[in-house]
Parts: sequence; structure tokens; C-alpha cells
Amino acid sequence: EWWLKAASQGHAGAQHNLGNLYANGEGVKKDYAEAREWWLKAASQGHAGALGKLNLMRVRDMKMKLMMMKAAVNASN
Repeated sequence: EWWLKAASQGHAGAQHNLGNLYANGEGVKKDYAEAREWWLKAASQGHAGALGKLNLMRVRDMKMKLMMMKAAVNASN
């Protein structure tokens, strides 16, 4: 509850930590979309940890898309 209050008031560190809680399902239901939203808020204030988490999400998304494209090509052959 403290993280939510501080994050809602614009504290970048709390926003980053709240994102982590949602990403890991610690004390809240695991929700990557919610984690991303909090990391975006923290990153917009220059929080390095949040920027790193968002970059990791982008890399994972790109890998998943590449795997799906490869599977589609293999299925058509």
C-alpha cells in the first residue's frame, strides 16, 4: 500500500518498485501490463532501473516475434 501511495504521488523509485511487484506477483496479482505502466512512469523521470526493465521487455517481445515468424515459415515449408 505504501508503494502505491508513493508511486501515485510521482515517486520514481516507488513506481519502479511497484512495477517489480506486479511483474513478480509479489503481494499483487502478476500483471505484466500493469508492471509496464509503472515502469514507463518511472522511466519518464529518468529512473535507470525502470529503463532497463522496459528494454528487457522489448528484447523478450522481439525474441517472441522472431520465434513466431520462424514457426510460421517452417509450417509453410
